[in-house]
Amino acid sequence: MLNESAVGLSLKQKFTYSWRDLILYNLSVGAGQDELDYVYEKGLKAIPTFGVIPCAGTFGMDPYDP
Repeated sequence: MLNESAVGLSLKQKFTYSWRDLILYNLSVGAGQDELDYVYEKGLKAIPTFGVIPCAGTFGMDPYDP
């Protein structure tokens, strides 16, 4: 069921990350030596699921804080 009040909602929280965070995430979900675009700083790309990480603390889950 869609909560229509959430459509177009903009969260006030900012989410920052570094290239290191991105590489560690990519490795943790299975990227390896055959996917250098996801594990090497030069030409680094994000795996699409990385985009859901900022929402972790907004739906009753505790955000990851190492």
